[in-house]
Amino acid sequence: KGREDGLQAGLLAGLQQGIEQGIEQGIEQGAYQKTLEMARKLIARGHSPEEIVDVLCLTIDQVQSLMVGLEQL
Repeated sequence: KGREDGLQAGLLAGLQQGIEQGIEQGIEQGAYQKTLEMARKLIARGHSPEEIVDVLCLTIDQVQSLMVGLEQL
């Protein structure tokens, strides 16, 4: 009985931790996508890559990739 209770408690704790990590990752991914969306808008308005890097804390490579992606549309 004690072993089963311990196993059940461990499973529940692991499940809870997995849920919390999933939520945290989802929030982070959503925030990143929002940052990319803002970068695209700044690019469309003619801001320089350096300005976008400074404001949104992206790397120059990320901004340049977005610029190339927008040019291909």
